[in-house]
Amino acid sequence: MQVTRPLVTLSLAVSLSLGLAGCGGDDPSEKLISKRDFLDQGNTICAAGNMAVDDVGNSIDQNDQEQLLTAISEQVVPLVRGQLEDLRELGYPEGDKDTLEAIYADTEGVLDTWEDDPAQALDDDRMAPINERLGDYGLTQCAG
Repeated sequence: MQVTRPLVTLSLAVSLSLGLAGCGGDDPSEKLISKRDFLDQGNTICAAGNMAVDDVGNSIDQNDQEQLLTAISEQVVPLVRGQLEDLRELGYPEGDKDTLEAIYADTEGVLDTWEDDPAQALDDDRMAPINERLGDYGLTQCAG
């Protein structure tokens, strides 16, 4: 979910229907997935998101502030929220739910700000540490 560069290079997700690993764990509604499968599928989600963001960026005049802000609020924020949903739907590698949910929650906090004031997305550096955590975890396509 790299969102520190201009709109055309933001990493966002599109809805993908990917196969999930078997369910398990203490909570029957919680899906478990191997870390390898999670990373493979999660990076696929983010790579597809990169293409979706390129499409958004290519469809607007990047020099038109109004178009740019509208794209952030009406397209970018919903796409990132969709990415988070898609990643959550994959499930969690054993023992990693808290780590991933912390990253997702931090991302949602940034998105809430952007939703309220899209101009903040233009020079917001709060995604940098989130992207670093994503990369450290192995979601390299999400980290940029």
